[in-house]
Amino acid sequence: MAKQSSKEEQNINVFVRIRPNNPVENEAKTLEVLSKKEILIFDCHSSQQEIYNAVVSPLIPEVISGYNCTVFAYGQTGTGKTYTMEGFHDQDNQISSGIIPRALAQIFKVLSNMNTESSVKVSYLELYNEELFDLLSQCNTPKAIRIFEDKAQKGSVILQGLEELSVTELGQVYKILEQGSERRRIASTLMNSSSSRSHAVFTIVVHTREITVKGRSW
Repeated sequence: MAKQSSKEEQNINVFVRIRPNNPVENEAKTLEVLSKKEILIFDCHSSQQEIYNAVVSPLIPEVISGYNCTVFAYGQTGTGKTYTMEGFHDQDNQISSGIIPRALAQIFKVLSNMNTESSVKVSYLELYNEELFDLLSQCNTPKAIRIFEDKAQKGSVILQGLEELSVTELGQVYKILEQGSERRRIASTLMNSSSSRSHAVFTIVVHTREITVKGRSW
């Protein structure tokens, strides 16, 4: 949810990204059918940076201001959700950063230019077969976690046992994403040879404390 300043205020924005055909689809001569009459579409030539600038970058000031913001990737297996959210390393170890590392890079930059004390923590969980697992647990296998309603704050939930790791630079973020991705359940499908068979939630929590002449205040 993001605070809007324009007259046409909206709490939810929907974007569509089209990935390029894969080799199997090219062999089958699958056609790309795009229509921009009713919706803004990011086609297969749209870069990671273009996607981030349009979809996520405007939300970061809201996050720093204390608002809860969510970016949710939804689509059929093999449509590029993981690539869009996380990015990937190619054979030459060149990084094509997705939304998560780009968001943290922007958060680090904004916080470094503010007169505040701050901390950034992240967590990474998996929903698989109606159970929640901590992908950042120090155990050899993902640790199951419990979820229940927070009676003190209406509409909030508590995730018991979920690890939160402090991060200060992008190198840590890439390692965390790699660790979590290695633990996710995958299986071969007709459309994707290494499809993630679960849902994943990566959470970023930002705490700031303003430094004033009278002292510090949250």
